[in-house]
Amino acid sequence: MAGAYFRAMVAAAMVLAASTPLARSGQLVAATYNIHHGVPMAGGAIDLPRIAEVLRAMNADVIAMQEVDVKTGRAGKVDQAAELARLTGMHHAFGPAMPFSGGEYGNAILCKTAILSVTNRPLPGVKGAEPRAALEITFRPRANDPEVRFIAAHLDNASAEGRLLQIRHLNAVATNAPPGHLILAGDLNAKPGSAEINAVLEVWDEAAPVRDPTWPADRPRERIDHILQRKPAALAPRDSRVVAEPGASDHRPLLTILDLPGQ
Repeated sequence: MAGAYFRAMVAAAMVLAASTPLARSGQLVAATYNIHHGVPMAGGAIDLPRIAEVLRAMNADVIAMQEVDVKTGRAGKVDQAAELARLTGMHHAFGPAMPFSGGEYGNAILCKTAILSVTNRPLPGVKGAEPRAALEITFRPRANDPEVRFIAAHLDNASAEGRLLQIRHLNAVATNAPPGHLILAGDLNAKPGSAEINAVLEVWDEAAPVRDPTWPADRPRERIDHILQRKPAALAPRDSRVVAEPGASDHRPLLTILDLPGQ
């Protein structure tokens, strides 16, 4: 069994490496991944090393993660954000959306460089809906680069009305934010062409303009994960793709390479 598991992990890593674009100096690699609190697509036990392998293979500068457990009973009291940071060698921030199972549940961000600031915002929603939040960090991709603000969000999965409320809130955040690079990444639970995505595109541009679906991971049929940047877009998408990982989570990761201005 151990040998079969090792061979499967090696094969998965080879697929990921082949499907992940290579970045150059002067570029920012951003990704989003709903990790399903570490439970694989097929179900069973939480497998954070498998999630970490996917994260490492993407070699992104910054990664938004959704459905992250911190010290919950179902996660065995593990701080999943901190553990994935340890396994990938990245910095991390966590933003709870709600208390759950003796711990907290929400969004996390992994970042290659130091995180300069952290803000966690509860999002509005319809009555009775699961609480949602948006986690924002500020960082510099490299020492001489301008600061980038990066938001990880997970929107209502059950109510279009709730998603529209949350999108209007995020649109207001973008409108009222100071000048600079502002990226929004996450599981928006909305497909291209929907009223929700049309609303978000009033203020944001697609930063990962791909057509491939991201959910469900084994046989994806819908693209509900997105990476966007505030208008006017200053970071040019160079290469974007859905990463061909069919089983570590119930979503596939979405990744984009953006050219930094002046580079």
